Amino acid sequence: MLALLFSSGITSYILYIIFGAGTLIFFWIPFNYLFFNTTQKETSGTDSAFFWNSTAILGVFAPLLGVAVIKWGGYSWLFGLTSLAYLLLGAYVYSRLPNESFTFHFRDCVKDFKGLKTISLLEGSLQFFPGIILGIYALLFFETASAYGYFLSYLGIIGLVIALIVTHHSDRKQKRLGYLFPLFFLMAISIVVISLVHNVTYWIIAVGIFSILNNVSAPLRNAVSMDVKKVDFGFWKAREFFINVGRVITLGISAILFYYELYWAVFVMYGLIALIYPFLVRYKFKEIN
Repeated sequence: MLALLFSSGITSYILYIIFGAGTLIFFWIPFNYLFFNTTQKETSGTDSAFFWNSTAILGVFAPLLGVAVIKWGGYSWLFGLTSLAYLLLGAYVYSRLPNESFTFHFRDCVKDFKGLKTISLLEGSLQFFPGIILGIYALLFFETASAYGYFLSYLGIIGLVIALIVTHHSDRKQKRLGYLFPLFFLMAISIVVISLVHNVTYWIIAVGIFSILNNVSAPLRNAVSMDVKKVDFGFWKAREFFINVGRVITLGISAILFYYELYWAVFVMYGLIALIYPFLVRYKFKEIN
């Protein structure tokens, strides 16, 4: 955020990318470990739902607050206040860290992660679809910061209660695949439909339907991998690596297709990923077992 505040032009974006990549590695790997180290297999779905959707309420108000800050003081105030919030939150998180130290070699982590590599590649691809692909595509429909903020708030509130209900039920049954197949079939259809709808009202409805399905499936996608492997620091280290490989591949392809305005091809690609995902999970789990 400070890079965006004090810099301008290409330099600010390069710095943002570097520090953002550092966040993915240095924050999320240990945070995932610390969070799920306190959970159990019997509640991994529900815990994942809280993990993924705990910011849903914040996601309703934060974009609207951002719009207000932009109108009041401009983007400099937005980036400045956001960086201050991150610093305060960082200090709080640091004060709560346990005194632990251990070593996991990357090669051993990858070896122990056998059976989940391709699954994690697809998982990483799907993770960034709503936040980046839909976020960029939405700019074709919304021209002002206010309209875009309202849209982000709309996405933030959808799916929280449904996600908790479905994942709690899947924890009780311990049968994730039974939920994955219908969810991802509907997700694949909804992704393609989003690219076909050009009326703003209907497009917002289509995105809302996808967001519900995505919010419900995200905790299950997280839980299925935890069900079949020992969830230690090495697990999160390998998982984050392959998730990011999936993001790089699909976002790279999407960038090229977006440049040539082949938007339909991007949505077809992600629709196929959603369609393939549950079949791959079932096949890989049979190999692991």
